[in-house]
Amino acid sequence: MKSIIPFFTFLCFAFGTLQAQIHPYAVATTPWQEDYGNHRVVISVAQPTEAVYTKIQWRRRDANPQEKRLLITDENGKEVMNIHRIRIEKESGEFVFEPTHTGVFYVYYMPFAGKKNVGWWDGKYLTPENKPNQAWVEKHRLLTNDFEAKSLPQAPVLKIESRTAFDSFYPMEVGATQAERTALIEHENKNFLLFPEDRKFPVRMTENIAYRWVAQKSSNVFNGKAFRNEYYAFQIAVFAAKKELKNLKVTFSGSNKVTCFNTGGIDADGHPFSKKVDIAQGKIQPLWFGVDISPTEKLGKHSFDVTISAENEALQTIKVIIDVINQQLPDRGDSEPWRHSRLRWLNSTLGIDDQPVAPYTALKRVGKKISYLMGEVSLNESGFPESMRVNQQHLLRNPLVFVVETEAGVEKITPSSLRFTKNNKGVVSWVAEGKVRGFNLLCNGSIEFDGTLLYNIRLKTQMSLNIKDVRLEIPVEKANAIYFMGMGLPGGFCPADYQWKWKGPQDSYWIGSVKAGLQCEMLGADYTGPLLNLYHPAPPSSWYNSNKGGFRLSSTGNQTIATTYSGERTMKAGESLDFGFRLLLTPVKKQDTYDQFTNRYYHDGNKPAPSLKDLASGIKITNVHHANPINPYINYPFIAVDSMKNFVDYWHSKGLKVKIYYTIRELTNQLPELWALRSLGDEIFADGKGGGFPWLREHLVEHYDVQWFNKINGYEECDAAIRTGGKSRWYNYYINGLQWLVKNVDIDGLYLDDVAFDRTMLKRMRKVMNAVKPGCLLDLHSNTGFSKGPANQYTEYFPYLNKLWFGESFNYDKMSPENWMVEVSGIPFGHMGDMLHSGGNPWRGMVYGMTVRYPWFTEGVSCDPRDIWKIWDEFDIAHAQMSGYWEENCPIKTDHEKVLATAYVHQGKTLISVASWAPETVKVKLNIDWKAIGMDPAKVKFRIPTIKNFQQGQSFSKDDFLEITPTKGFLLIVE
Repeated sequence: MKSIIPFFTFLCFAFGTLQAQIHPYAVATTPWQEDYGNHRVVISVAQPTEAVYTKIQWRRRDANPQEKRLLITDENGKEVMNIHRIRIEKESGEFVFEPTHTGVFYVYYMPFAGKKNVGWWDGKYLTPENKPNQAWVEKHRLLTNDFEAKSLPQAPVLKIESRTAFDSFYPMEVGATQAERTALIEHENKNFLLFPEDRKFPVRMTENIAYRWVAQKSSNVFNGKAFRNEYYAFQIAVFAAKKELKNLKVTFSGSNKVTCFNTGGIDADGHPFSKKVDIAQGKIQPLWFGVDISPTEKLGKHSFDVTISAENEALQTIKVIIDVINQQLPDRGDSEPWRHSRLRWLNSTLGIDDQPVAPYTALKRVGKKISYLMGEVSLNESGFPESMRVNQQHLLRNPLVFVVETEAGVEKITPSSLRFTKNNKGVVSWVAEGKVRGFNLLCNGSIEFDGTLLYNIRLKTQMSLNIKDVRLEIPVEKANAIYFMGMGLPGGFCPADYQWKWKGPQDSYWIGSVKAGLQCEMLGADYTGPLLNLYHPAPPSSWYNSNKGGFRLSSTGNQTIATTYSGERTMKAGESLDFGFRLLLTPVKKQDTYDQFTNRYYHDGNKPAPSLKDLASGIKITNVHHANPINPYINYPFIAVDSMKNFVDYWHSKGLKVKIYYTIRELTNQLPELWALRSLGDEIFADGKGGGFPWLREHLVEHYDVQWFNKINGYEECDAAIRTGGKSRWYNYYINGLQWLVKNVDIDGLYLDDVAFDRTMLKRMRKVMNAVKPGCLLDLHSNTGFSKGPANQYTEYFPYLNKLWFGESFNYDKMSPENWMVEVSGIPFGHMGDMLHSGGNPWRGMVYGMTVRYPWFTEGVSCDPRDIWKIWDEFDIAHAQMSGYWEENCPIKTDHEKVLATAYVHQGKTLISVASWAPETVKVKLNIDWKAIGMDPAKVKFRIPTIKNFQQGQSFSKDDFLEITPTKGFLLIVE
């Protein structure tokens, strides 16, 4: 009978003594010079010599280590000049060098040169060192055939050090050698091996097994300790040792409280899904599990089995034993990120419901008429809007129509009865079906409490059909078709006629006036959110139709018709096409000028704390950007929680609200769940070509997309972010995290900076914030260079925002009034905004009730609106009625068409803002409707106050002319 060698004996037999195969690992007491690299080997030279040999079992992950420099110094930093390489490979390295004396030497084996910019890192690893002195090489016969390393003094390795703990490879990135892997596979003799692992040691490598598993042996048991009310996480790594594994399956027995995050979950829309998991031969797939332990869980050991299988493979089972101890966690473990308890947030459904959220009220349906906060929509039997009323304004001149045109002409589709499928406070949905010879049309529509209508029209043929066109026609009342943006046009006056073909990153348009309008977005592409220039989505295929589709505006009589068409096509019998679109009625809410003039922003990215003196200027809110000690890491505000909470509490005591930067799109490398999220493949993180900051190259290695980088003042570690991959379960985590921040840190809302999720996320955000702290604030910043017209791309966000800050790349001096109105002011949408780029234009800005934010620095300008704010407070503008040039009954007008005015009417006084868009200096006279402002012209006095960097004080009377230079203006007070 063949004897069985015990496993430990087998490993010793195969590899020699295990301890000889791995060096001690440590973290430097004090971080060394950064460009030496993040890793070094500490070696000892015991005797004076001109040449010493060393061999390092460094077990490296990086590709092509032979292409990186060896930089050797003594303890004083003096560099060794002569280094002769014998062999530099991933598993080990051998070389001879010339020490200048005895003692400790440091071998830096991944040095780099680079520059830390704001937003990105420039640099690369250093190439191999210069060849050693030839005389030294010859003297020690280093290139001779009979050279033997043992003939030289040996420099033993004392330890391998990392520059900081965050840089360390130990223990989960210290890999097994090929010999160790081979021996282990032969001993186990299974197609795949399982390695249970504690959450304290997240699995990092997928290309190699950790040496830790070789040393600790394979096991079919996992032991863990948990508290009551803890969400306990652990891992099982699956190693496809001998062959590829197809369709990995995970099942449980003995517990119904276990989740495997890698095989499925709840998606961002709240729907269950499963994932197909395959593992290439030789690769490792970490599986992350969560166990829901109740607050009243029975103490002691609980066990269950995790069974893992793959196609045509024998089952393998891990017995999991959790020892529940007599202590309770108040928050499931969420305040201690190392526990990974927050992984359950990936499957959260918080904020997914059909209930309205403030300020919106419940929908009311009477027959086919549906009312919401700002208006009402009446449907016809086909399920399309027959009329739309917003702000007491009729928006449609005629019913909206969905047209199918064949060779026989425009088909008259006979609708069947309209049927409502959902009728609750937040959503009303309906179905209508139309039939005609050869095809039928199924209309699925809905309206939500915020004035959003969502349509999907399915065209299904019963026979082969030559279609000349399928189009959506929206006939808008000409009185409300004042402005337009989108489909290739910047914000401005609505053209009478316009033609556009699918090109550029646009799939939507807005048409309307200050009183009433609508945005229409054509749906069907994989991605329809903002920031399209970064994501480059394809156009919606049904509408695009191989570029046969397009868009046009045409005006006739009292209407302007906005038409999206798809062009000619042939459909086979039984074929179907989906045409989707979304409408949002504007304005989305009543404009709140009191909030605009009262809730003033302090916004300084590097120094989020104002001085107490600054508070006297009326600052009410500070935005805590990322990349500072309060909120250091982008889109992960859970690391510096204590400092953030202290900051919030302090400024709350001074009457200041605190909002923070927290979005999605990219994620810092500092997040504790990084490795668990990477185990999900490309679900959370986008694939990419890698590169970037050395930490990313050394630990993530490949398959990541470099994004934001920043050095944080006061922090040794940098913020090196990678891109998330679009809509995923990270949305759920984000929502749960937002509620946690409002509840535990007491933040007052978020500052959103060019984000990339859709309106459903804004709705969820508003709901979870309001559930904890009603009155939370959301403001949105955007860059027209990124978003290609952010007011249009972000319109879907507007129902849930409090304020706009559309600023970067905006040239306020060159923008026309209509462009200001549509793309910057927010006024047609029920919002107001602030300026940014180059300090804005304060004269034109006041026409729209806008200033810059103090003390933002932009293009060499330190933004300082405090002198204007002082006038606001002296006048009490917050309680005034704002009436702008865009209103028919604006009480202040000028006698020059390019000089515009806005009146802020108060009891017994009026603040007049006048600004010029004329290309030359002009003299203008004010035309004042004295009755409208409630004043007797014989008794009034005018005042032009001195405002620093704005205007010099001067006398003025009602019959005087104002002399205004280009791009400038005045603020006048009449009382």
